Formats: sequence, C-alpha cells, structure tokens
Amino acid sequence: MFHFGVNAQTEENIRLSSFEDSLSFALGIESALDLYRNYPIFENLDKESLVLGFQRNLSDKSPDGCAEIMKEFLGVRGDKFDTSYLKVGSECVGRYTANDIFKGLNEYNVVHWVDLPHVLGGFKQGVYRTYESNLSNLAKKELTEEFGEIMEQEFQALIAFNDSVFWSRVLQIEGIQQVGETGIYIEVLKKGSGGNPTRTSDIEAEYIYMSTTGDTLQSTFEFGQSTKLNLGSVIEGWREGFTVMQKGGIYRLYIPYEKAYKNSQYQSAPKGALHYYIELIDFGPKGTIAKQIPSVVRRKHE
Repeated sequence: MFHFGVNAQTEENIRLSSFEDSLSFALGIESALDLYRNYPIFENLDKESLVLGFQRNLSDKSPDGCAEIMKEFLGVRGDKFDTSYLKVGSECVGRYTANDIFKGLNEYNVVHWVDLPHVLGGFKQGVYRTYESNLSNLAKKELTEEFGEIMEQEFQALIAFNDSVFWSRVLQIEGIQQVGETGIYIEVLKKGSGGNPTRTSDIEAEYIYMSTTGDTLQSTFEFGQSTKLNLGSVIEGWREGFTVMQKGGIYRLYIPYEKAYKNSQYQSAPKGALHYYIELIDFGPKGTIAKQIPSVVRRKHE
C-alpha cells in the first residue's frame, strides 16, 4: 500500500513481485522524470500536490476545472509561473499527466499490462527521486524499452483487428471495385466524364475524411474551400485512387494501411485503413491548379 502525506518524500521500499509490477513502477518513474526533462520549470512545483493530482486522475476522467487554473498558473503560452497558484497548479499538472498516461495506455490497448497502484508508486518516487533502491536506472531503462515494444505489438494487433472488421464491411458493398491489384477500393456514387488524372496531375477536390466506423474526422466543407494539390505529394492511396476518377464524379475511396500512413514517422499520423468521400472538381497537368511555392533565390555575397 502506498501512503501520501507529509513524509511522502522519504524513501519507501516497494515490493516488485512480477514483471507487471516492475513494468508499472518503471512507467510511473519515467512519467515523473519526463516532466522535469521536458519542462525544467516543473522542478519548482509543489511535489506533494503534484503526486496528489496524479493519484486523483489516473483514469479516463478528464481533469475538470484545470484548464482555467493552468492558464492563470503558467499563462496561455507557458510564459509565466504564478506562485499564488502553486499548489492547485501543481495538482493540475499531476492530473493532466496521469490522464494522459491512462489515455495512452488505453489507446495502445495495454491497460491490462499495468498495475495502476504501482504506476502511482513509481510516479511518487520519480518525483522525489527515491526510486533507485527499488529499481536501478539500468533496469528501468530495460523495462521501459521492453514495454515500448509490447505497446507497439499490441497497437498493431488492435489496428489489424479494427481493419479486418472494416474491410469485411467494405467488401460487401454492392458495386465496390478494386483499383487494379492495389488493395485500394472505390465506390462510384456519381459518374464523372472525360479522362482521368495521372499520378502526377494537379487536382482540385472536396473531401470528407472519415474513421473506419464512419465518423467525420476532417472535411473541406467545414474549411469552406476545396483542396488543390499535386498527386505527387500525397499518400500512395490517393495517388492511385484518383487515377480512376473523372471530373465531376463523386466517390468513396477505401485505402489500406499499407497505402496510407503505415510507414510515416509522424506520431500523429492516422493509424489503420482510411475512408474518404471525394468529389473531383477538376484536374490538370502539374502546375496548372495547385499553388506552387516559389523557390528562394540566394544571392552570393560579393
């Protein structure tokens, strides 16, 4: 059992009797240390309040009421440190940290791998830097690296499962057609006319980007203007999918993960298959529709 109070900064022996215990403890430690690494000013937080906030919000419950407190405490741009909000602000930092951890574990489908009380215990000892008698830095590093691999495996399995459900529905759509042998499928809602864009064409289109369950994630209709771009600069799924579209046509485009963002290095890139509603307004050779960014001419110093 973990106790929090006036003596929370003292060293406490933690029994780590399983891999899950050690893993959870290491995750909590790293969460605390990451705060200090990424935000050095957080060394000045009220540590007891920070731990209390973490304890309160290690769940999917959002940190209600903290947005306004953080605005007063650190400023909109993080450009101040108002000590009159030190205790409540520190507690909110702890609450946000715990909530972010839980949401990350949930997103990657690995909540079942961790013991939340041990995450909490690790966070407390990470805050006070009293963990090394329970878990050395080397062991902590090895555990967090292993957990990273577990998270990735579990996440890829979750993506594969969600995609399998998605494709089982897509392939039952009447009139659905595969684009060549690409694994990309297209549904014609309204026929267009004329030729087709090439893989290097400029295009102008309206689109709605949807999740595999049909929820709208992004829409040009919400932006109030169509998108104009060159197909050479987009994902493979668009590059291949647009080559069977015609001007004035309306389509649904279904793109497998491999032809979407599977190899993207950006953490925020969409995971899994993609689903688009697309209206092709116009297309033409490169440079005729998409805005070209002028090259910068550098002058040599004489």
